[in-house]
Amino acid sequence: MAYNVDDLKRIGLPALEVGGFVFDIQKWKIIPPKSPNYATNLLAHRLNCLGSFYYFASIGLRKDRLYRPLHGPMCELVERPKLKEVIEIPRDHFKSTIYSEAYPIWRSLPFTDEDESSYANSWI
Repeated sequence: MAYNVDDLKRIGLPALEVGGFVFDIQKWKIIPPKSPNYATNLLAHRLNCLGSFYYFASIGLRKDRLYRPLHGPMCELVERPKLKEVIEIPRDHFKSTIYSEAYPIWRSLPFTDEDESSYANSWI
């Protein structure tokens, strides 16, 4: 089903338009880890890493050379469940870092409690 940006805004969903294609992606709002409690900060980092692929790659994996205006949209393109994109960017723009290192790790994270329990049972 094809949507345009106005349709998505009308029903309250955020939209990303890249090269004439419109993506209806839900944006994760980053939880600022500013609590004096260490456990609360750790939980905020964990939730942010699960909710945002860019946060996971830049903060969780400490890839500090990622640049938000360039790599943010690259990360948002693969957050969707169905991938049909071809990304052509010149070399030395951290494509392998994002798509070959960080993305497989992020996709294998347990996003629900059911995933976490199934991982635990399968490794025993």
